[in-house]
Amino acid sequence: MMKLSVMKAVSATCDAEWRSPLAEQIAARWEYDAGSCRAVWFSSNFVFRFTQGGQARILRFVRSDERTRAAIEAEMAFVEHLRARGIWAPGVYPSRAGAIVETVETDWGAFHAVAMEALPGEGRETEDLTPAMFRDWGRLTGELHNAAQGYAHPGRPDWRAQLDQAEDALPETEGVARAAARMLKERLGAMPVSAVNFGLIHYDLSPDNVRWGGERLGLIDFDDCAHYWFAADVAYALRDLYEDRASRLDLNHPRLLDFVAGYREVRALDDADLGGLRLFAAANHLIKLAELRAIVEEGHEPDEPEWAAGLRVKLAGMLEGYRAEMQALLDRSGE
Repeated sequence: MMKLSVMKAVSATCDAEWRSPLAEQIAARWEYDAGSCRAVWFSSNFVFRFTQGGQARILRFVRSDERTRAAIEAEMAFVEHLRARGIWAPGVYPSRAGAIVETVETDWGAFHAVAMEALPGEGRETEDLTPAMFRDWGRLTGELHNAAQGYAHPGRPDWRAQLDQAEDALPETEGVARAAARMLKERLGAMPVSAVNFGLIHYDLSPDNVRWGGERLGLIDFDDCAHYWFAADVAYALRDLYEDRASRLDLNHPRLLDFVAGYREVRALDDADLGGLRLFAAANHLIKLAELRAIVEEGHEPDEPEWAAGLRVKLAGMLEGYRAEMQALLDRSGE
């Protein structure tokens, strides 16, 4: 998630109908219907919907100090690779200048932007999924991993770089989390790696990033893609089943078993892979802990809107939960 100060600055450009002169300025790098941009979602990126000759498109942009252009270009290359292998992911539209990623200097800073297809269908909440939908979701994940196997394009981080970055960002006062980082790197470093069990994964396969209700299931939001064990996608996708707490992950949960059954219809997933789910979940907790700490520690601003203050409180609660998970991980180290 981006800093709340950046989110607040961009949201302040939006009018009552969620139109923004900033989004219009960025969208102008593409062929588009002037005045059609409307905000949809602010989180790790700013997401606007616009039209191009009456056809719905997605404009996604992020400030240049939040993510590099090279990382976004590598993400788009991965999406194109997956599309070529049958995964229904958004097509990417080049700008007027023929660029996949545009960097735009504005009064609000420099932003990297892409324009993509708006896939039909909608996201869902985990609690709304039926057992059959869990199997479909698992099957889609297996198909994704089949398509990703062997892909070796550079430009995206791996698990070690992410854990190193998280540890480096944590001060000495976060001693428990730093100790957990060292333990995670040691344990993950001892895990076997092969072309079959390791590759570039989506890393945010939550059901709201699946497009349900179309002619087939689609996938969006590849901006967290990273090099991990494929099973890490399973661990993070199912986080709502264990309340995003690795210590509560139940490998015999009926819906987890439904997901795994669907996955195994198209791709092998052995018990050793499943045995790593708690460790993969804990690694993600550490990465999120460092990320949220930077956001929460940014500090309250005097003119902070109510939504930002409420979000800050929510994020602080999540931060404490992840700290508790790091302590639980250390407590279980002797088991």
